[in-house]
Amino acid sequence: MTAHPVAATDAAARAQLESRILERLTPTTQEQRDVARDVADLLAAADQALAAARLSGRATMQGSIAKGTWLAGGGDLDLFLLLDPSVPTEKLEGAALAVGAKILESAQKRYAQHPYLVGTFRGRSVDLVPAYAVASAAAKMSAVDRTPFHTTWVTSRLDDAARAQVRLAKRWLKGVGVYGAQTAVGGFSGYLVEVLIAHFGSFAHFLDWLAAEAKPRRIVSPTAQGANRLDQVNDEVSPLVVVDPVDPARNCSAAVTVETLALACEAARSYIANPQERFFFPAPPHSVPAATLHAHQQRVGESWQALLLRPRTDRLDIVFPQFQKAARAIAAHLETEGFPLVRLRSHADEASPAVLLEWVTKAVELPERRIHKGPPAVVPANAARFAAKYTNHPDALGPVTTGEDDRVQVELAIRHRSAFRRLAADLASLQLGRHVTDALGDARHWSDPAEATPDWAAAVADTILDRRPWQR
Repeated sequence: MTAHPVAATDAAARAQLESRILERLTPTTQEQRDVARDVADLLAAADQALAAARLSGRATMQGSIAKGTWLAGGGDLDLFLLLDPSVPTEKLEGAALAVGAKILESAQKRYAQHPYLVGTFRGRSVDLVPAYAVASAAAKMSAVDRTPFHTTWVTSRLDDAARAQVRLAKRWLKGVGVYGAQTAVGGFSGYLVEVLIAHFGSFAHFLDWLAAEAKPRRIVSPTAQGANRLDQVNDEVSPLVVVDPVDPARNCSAAVTVETLALACEAARSYIANPQERFFFPAPPHSVPAATLHAHQQRVGESWQALLLRPRTDRLDIVFPQFQKAARAIAAHLETEGFPLVRLRSHADEASPAVLLEWVTKAVELPERRIHKGPPAVVPANAARFAAKYTNHPDALGPVTTGEDDRVQVELAIRHRSAFRRLAADLASLQLGRHVTDALGDARHWSDPAEATPDWAAAVADTILDRRPWQR
């Protein structure tokens, strides 16, 4: 009966912690009334605007507000205009603009798969999304037509207790830095969290699943049909496959990246081992004196460099993956040149817009010279091409010879002995994609954290110290 008193105490302490957190996350009765009033008034105003614009359709509320999974203080509104399928696709933008102009303040156009508006209503943030009223999720005409079916599925499967578990999961994922399906995060969407809690039954079981031994790919089919529905998902790339309960051909976790999933799993193991409030509400990112960062780099034998780039487009949400791909290509290039990669970080600031790419490598200083091996001497054509290339080459320290392994070789001077100098010399010649190349003209290349501008100093500190949000 008393074999595991420490474990029992730990479980009780975790339950008390999560109970306190949940009190902070649950909207008060008054807050719920205020939101319900504003939702009703916004829907009525939107329906009137649709009628005035002679658009066949109706306004509906979607998102966490409609599903009852929103967090206290976060009453943002997802207003959908469900238009008749007879409305041409090219008129979706016009419909949003016509309605938004009448009901929203400070309305601005945004783009996802198609245009939508952001603005405010009585001080609340509103996303106004045009969509089609289709008969089933499989009959979707635009990318967001399945959203009302998501709402119906979630509300039919989550009771008040389950919605509380969703709130805990959302806040925890926000706290550890993996919440949000936007490309800059590559994390868990609100709908994905709701599906996973419905499937696993609780926040605790969700964490246990994350903390379980890592597999190359994780697959979840949250429906009774199981594998029969899973077979319809054609996704061999994503590290996580969660079959969309309302659209069995869709992976509703496709936005989750390898890096984000790994961070979530690490966070789950850390939290289970030592539950603390800072996993839900971490300290904000903060800078660290450059001298402290220098001392850390020297102690662990690492060097850091970064590129600050300003894309020539305001559609950073669309082009950011190209910058992430470029960061990986540069990392591979550095490794090929003899600078082992320790970690890589990519950051996006959509307001600027700006991108910060960071690389931490082993603090390697290459020797002044090296032997560069060529093809076997017994293949005359290839050996001759090698000799032609390196005879009188500016970096050659001697003639092309044949080594003991019967391969032609030449001794070369290493002119760029640090990772920073190597990248500085090679950057312009690397194939990194049009948007990245266009941004290189006024890029800032840093090798000392003291060079980082104040708005990026906190991110730089996190990268150099390899600091997780809950470790700040």
